[in-house]
Amino acid sequence: MKEIIIETCGGLGDNLQKSTIPRMLTENGYSVYVNYSHNNGWIHTEAIKRIVWEMNPYVRGFTDREPFVRAGGPPNVNDDFIKNWESYYDLEPKNSYPEIYYKPNKVEGINVIFDLSWLSCSYTSETVRLMAQSFLEEYKNLNCKQISSIYQYNNVELDIEKVQCDSIYDMADVLYSAGIIITLSSGPHMLAAAIHKGTIPQYCILPDWFPDFPHYILPNIKYIHPDKIYTPR
Repeated sequence: MKEIIIETCGGLGDNLQKSTIPRMLTENGYSVYVNYSHNNGWIHTEAIKRIVWEMNPYVRGFTDREPFVRAGGPPNVNDDFIKNWESYYDLEPKNSYPEIYYKPNKVEGINVIFDLSWLSCSYTSETVRLMAQSFLEEYKNLNCKQISSIYQYNNVELDIEKVQCDSIYDMADVLYSAGIIITLSSGPHMLAAAIHKGTIPQYCILPDWFPDFPHYILPNIKYIHPDKIYTPR
């Protein structure tokens, strides 16, 4: 069986972009390995490595050998960035959502969940807060909570009950349990999409640079431009 090596890069959302590739390559007769080096900064946490790659049954193992292609943005040939990665690996593009193989557990008492954290995008805290407040007003009769996590780097806190997520699995459980999800363009946005695949109301507040890259969106998710306040009705 032919071998192929995938390179990891960046945080949770960056890695989830490529999460369909191991299954598809395996189905095409390849043994799939991942080029991984947390110490060299290619990936942010061991937890990301675990939930995206180690739990993926189509990944044979990890290696420091040269990958098939070096990480970077694939050309936009499908107006769909999951499909773009599949085309980049010479696969027939079929998927629009990332994949995980962790089976989340139900957390009771969550109707609406907010995660207003970000790492690499450019956000204005007050704009994010104002937009989030419009959702709180819309869903004031529902049980709204906000994720608080050790993994959050930048975060806008709302005056609502917090749900503490001390592991990436806690976060997956909470996102799985919500009926409505509001995030920024971040790892939790991609993780929620991997779990629900557009089957529940999911909103993503965009960073300032996003309109230049319109193919960085997922189907059935409402993306909100930051230069105007959006009322979800």
